[in-house]
Amino acid sequence: MRIDQADHEIAFLITKIESDQLDLQPNFQRGEIWSEPKKRRLIDSVLRRWYIPPIHIVVNDDLDREEILDGQQRLRAIHEFFQNHFPVDGNTAPSDNNILRLDGLYYSELPTAVKSQFNRILISTIRLRDYKAGEPGELFFRLNQLSSLTAAEQRNALFGPARDQIKQSSELLEDRLSDKSIGFTNSRMNYDDVLSRLALCIEIGGLNNKITSTLLENRYRNNDLFDEKIVAIISNSVKRFTRAIKSCESSIKFNKATTFSWIYFIADNRWPNNDPVAEKFAEFMAAFEIARSGTLRLNRSDIRIKSLVNRFMKEAYPLTRLFSDKATSRVNDASSVIVRDLCLNATMAWYGPQNFRKLRHFERKSDALRMLEGTYRLYKDRERDIRLEREAIIYGWGDFS
Repeated sequence: MRIDQADHEIAFLITKIESDQLDLQPNFQRGEIWSEPKKRRLIDSVLRRWYIPPIHIVVNDDLDREEILDGQQRLRAIHEFFQNHFPVDGNTAPSDNNILRLDGLYYSELPTAVKSQFNRILISTIRLRDYKAGEPGELFFRLNQLSSLTAAEQRNALFGPARDQIKQSSELLEDRLSDKSIGFTNSRMNYDDVLSRLALCIEIGGLNNKITSTLLENRYRNNDLFDEKIVAIISNSVKRFTRAIKSCESSIKFNKATTFSWIYFIADNRWPNNDPVAEKFAEFMAAFEIARSGTLRLNRSDIRIKSLVNRFMKEAYPLTRLFSDKATSRVNDASSVIVRDLCLNATMAWYGPQNFRKLRHFERKSDALRMLEGTYRLYKDRERDIRLEREAIIYGWGDFS
């Protein structure tokens, strides 16, 4: 297979598409999948003269025809913009006054100079000739085997002080765990994702707003540091979380949702180091997780919490089960996060009869017991989620102070 590389102006490629010399959708290609916002971001990149990945083209000299091997979605988006299917989005971050002036304009409405510049922008093409049967298809398969970036990996490219703060917290979590697995690794910046959501939750005042990837991207872009108090709270909470994990020899595994909830729970309550509840936190966390899983076995050194596990499995079953339910579906919805937090607080308040230190959300121990009893009733009710979330609102749940 012979491979040639050349740069072509957008106008040249558009002409070939419209004259049917360049086939955007040969039979091995998938259909159109890009959303309009994604197409607008590509046009924004073109207008800024940013890097656009090269287009791979299979050349059939016998038929005097070319087919797109890789880059169909990019060329289709450019062609649709050329045909006035959608306008420029001048508000795409980061802000640029030159692009902002074009906001809402279709291709045909662009100033003559801008339109001319757009047409002359070069796109690299890699052309395949003299190939054996099956070689282009194999190359297409290999090109599309590359893994897509996660949202956290994409945010990592947004250099700035907020990103650096989150990376430091993530490294602290990773370093303190060392060879201790919590059920998932940081190989795809999973820890960064959890801790960035935690930082933004604390910054906006609690759990009542869904933390979306867009919110996090915008926060990374604004170049403002997270308040030092927030960073300190996260750091201390990570330390207590990892200390609790290391003190338990049972093989507890967390996912991103439960890791977020536990670290937020620690951060929200902020016990002093000498607080009796804080001293027993590792015992509580291990018992809760073992009780809700129903499968983990205790090691010999963990026999001291066996009775607590049995009590949780018998008496706190509705809370542990509801926590699990909310950790496997719609895990990032505000309602799911709030209910998980409510379950942890109610169970902790019930758990510490001798050394109970008032958790911020409960005015009295009786409130926790009433919530626990209410959850028993709600667990048998088809509308339990709605009613529990409604009760959480009455309690003023979700605020961070």
